[in-house]
Amino acid sequence: MRSLGISHYRANRLEEALQILSKITATAADCSNFGAVLRSLKRYTEAEAQYHEAIARQPDFAVAHYNLANLLNDLHRSTEAADSFRTAIRYRPDYADAWNGLGTTLQYQGHLLEAVAAFQSAIRLKPAWVEAHANLGIALLGLSHFNEAETALQHALEINPDFPTAHGNLGAV
Repeated sequence: MRSLGISHYRANRLEEALQILSKITATAADCSNFGAVLRSLKRYTEAEAQYHEAIARQPDFAVAHYNLANLLNDLHRSTEAADSFRTAIRYRPDYADAWNGLGTTLQYQGHLLEAVAAFQSAIRLKPAWVEAHANLGIALLGLSHFNEAETALQHALEINPDFPTAHGNLGAV
């Protein structure tokens, strides 16, 4: 049943996923999955409650902290989001998505040097991740480190020659 609910969620059949996953909240992962469906439906208060329930059940569940961080960013609560990304990373230092999310949040907050370090960590973990390279390039542009920004954006284009974010930002170099 759980797998069917997750399959519906991944196929963007959110109402079907909601019907199934709302009945399966036995584990922290179940609560986090249910929270993800609620977030997709823009039922933010309920989603946040599910993520907090997942964390209460399993405090070291990095995915729940990561999901909560993304929800907090949706709600423009970037300080809390950064804290949640950092918690996810503390429990799972190899979590490239959390490093990239932290970088994006820090960049939004104007903490560009910290954002660069976070994007570099994401890239160390997933060297072929085009978005992380592009994000690094954008943060470096913000610091006026044009040569390094160009290198990062060019690397993104080596991974995906059609990546529009890298093309668009190369014009600023």
